[in-house]
Amino acid sequence: MNMASNSDLKSQQQGVGLVEVLVALFLLMVSILGYTTLQVRALSATQEAGHYIEAYHLARDLSERIRVNPQGFMHKRDFLSNGVNHSCMAPIFCSAAMMAEFDFMQVRQKALTKSMNIALLPCRPAWTNKQCIYIAWQKKALASTQDIKDCTQTAVYSTHTRCMVLEAYTYVD
Repeated sequence: MNMASNSDLKSQQQGVGLVEVLVALFLLMVSILGYTTLQVRALSATQEAGHYIEAYHLARDLSERIRVNPQGFMHKRDFLSNGVNHSCMAPIFCSAAMMAEFDFMQVRQKALTKSMNIALLPCRPAWTNKQCIYIAWQKKALASTQDIKDCTQTAVYSTHTRCMVLEAYTYVD
């Protein structure tokens, strides 16, 4: 009688091991896909943070140049141009405005080597002595005021924007 019950149990459990293995493999696959998704998002966030840090360093460089030459940067308030025809390297003498253009173009060249665009415009409201430094990356253009508006909407970053804004004060005593 004991033998009959053992054979009955064996016949009832045929194929259950395979189903258990398939469920276990499915759970393993789902967990691996979840981990892979987290890794991809982490890499994307790391890359975005790297762009932001590079943009911040460029903006800080330009803001320090504005601090050194505030009169030159107050003379010309919009820096969206593509080129400067002069060099302010020694022994050539430059005015404050020419030096500001030269400084902007040097920082712009650094930005272009990092596949970034840069613009310098007066901040809103226009009566303040602040210049806004806009830096964009990943093929985001800053060639017009519409491009700037695409970066920020009423002093708030747009959704999924690839740019940053830094305010620089141009106090002239």
